[in-house]
Amino acid sequence: MSDEDNEETPVGESNEGYLTDDTHGIIPLKGHMVFYSFRESTYGPEEVDYHDLVNKARELGLDSSFAPAPLSGPIAYKAALRTLSLPEATVNAVGWDNGKCIEKWTLERIKGSKNHTYAIWRCRQGTKNGVEDTEHTRQYRVSYVRQGEDDVLMRTWHDAYVREAWGELSEGESVPDADFINNIIRMTPWDGGAITNSESFAAKWQAANERLTAILHRTNGRSMRDMVKRRIFDMCAIPFRGAKGAVYVIPDKDGTASYLGTLDGLTDLIEWWQENTGGTVTISSRRSATATYSRRASGRTEMRRLGYIDDPRTIEYLRRDITVQLQGEMANYYDDISKAVERFDPEDARMFERTVKQLNQKKRLLQRNMQELGVEFVGGVNLNKSETRPVRNHISNRLAALHGSNEQIVSSVQELMDVDTSENSEEE
Repeated sequence: MSDEDNEETPVGESNEGYLTDDTHGIIPLKGHMVFYSFRESTYGPEEVDYHDLVNKARELGLDSSFAPAPLSGPIAYKAALRTLSLPEATVNAVGWDNGKCIEKWTLERIKGSKNHTYAIWRCRQGTKNGVEDTEHTRQYRVSYVRQGEDDVLMRTWHDAYVREAWGELSEGESVPDADFINNIIRMTPWDGGAITNSESFAAKWQAANERLTAILHRTNGRSMRDMVKRRIFDMCAIPFRGAKGAVYVIPDKDGTASYLGTLDGLTDLIEWWQENTGGTVTISSRRSATATYSRRASGRTEMRRLGYIDDPRTIEYLRRDITVQLQGEMANYYDDISKAVERFDPEDARMFERTVKQLNQKKRLLQRNMQELGVEFVGGVNLNKSETRPVRNHISNRLAALHGSNEQIVSSVQELMDVDTSENSEEE
């Protein structure tokens, strides 16, 4: 986009108010709208090398919270096994008419197994002697082999691999050898007998092992998506109610847009991610030990931010979003109090004291948001306390039953329920 395109003209005008991509700091803003998405292929999320991600994050001045570590242990193993689940395809098969049938492979988790054991099923459909037939057979058993007591080799290697990327290894320390990765996936014929198709067996074990090795060294798009959401909420973001998906409003509560440097760095990181994933996922074939598949990913990876122009229309739309947000926070807060009262155990008063302490923190946060967002930012919102009346009545009835025997508990809960909404409430 040219500088001319970035002049003071709003680039968007809809139910979210007036938006601008102003990059010159000329237009007074009330905050920013942020939306993002991560592309995925039919084989799962896209990935980049973890060290490359860390290097880019450091270049942008971002810390380790912006570069999710690769999956490890059983979680990485389970993700790798997904490569063994194959959609329907026509294959050559002895015993079927014309020497062909439709074949599909699926995974089944064996409940109660201690080693994350899965059964690999093969389903074949076609005709035999002119009669339609279907075969469902368990072919292989796959399990996770812990490397050392409590998986110490995996944990030690993963920790060192992450610290190495950030230059945090001590002098003389190095990343342990990773040969143990080849011993993690154990695959055997389901019935414990001999391998009947060595090529198929080898292709599946090799594909799963290659995926596991890649997963242990790379960060995937789902981890990045979760990271972005956490960092956005660190900026006091509010979900935008006028659209589905990852769309948020970040209010500039103090007029300094102090979050903008971090937001710009995050936007640049996502742009780099998009450029370095390329939209193609290439993996080894699960049917043949020699072939590979490349599959275009769907959707688009991107992150954009647009500034909210400070004008009456924008304030009104922001007020609506903030009202919904605060109304939801208030409802969740009273629900948490209700659950705490229901779970109260006279024999474990200390546990309840810890719960009260946590609820007091939530209360302070709620009232701070009501003041900073509801009053100072948009000049007041109307919170309808009648929506929480049923749960508040339920709490009061429960407290009535505790009077006399647990007065301290009753007093603590009554104090929690006393939320000051005087500047942000409608009459009940």
